[in-house]
Amino acid sequence: MTRVLRAESSRLLADILRDADIVPHMTALKDYHFDTFAHSIRVALNSIYLGYLNNVSEIRTLVRGAVVHDI
Repeated sequence: MTRVLRAESSRLLADILRDADIVPHMTALKDYHFDTFAHSIRVALNSIYLGYLNNVSEIRTLVRGAVVHDI
C-alpha cells in the first residue's frame, strides 16, 4: 500500500469509528469479544484498499458496512 493510501485509510477509518451511529456498537463489540472487533477493523481496512483499487465512488458507505458487518 502506498504511503498516501495508508494515510488516507487511517483518516477514513478514524472518522468512521467516531461516527455517533457506530461508536456504541463498536464499543460493545470490543468489550464483548475483542477478536471480532479487531477482525472488523481488518475487514474495513481491506475494504478501503479494494475500494480505492476499484474506484468505488461510495467508499465511505463501503467502509461503514465493513466495520459493522459482524454486528
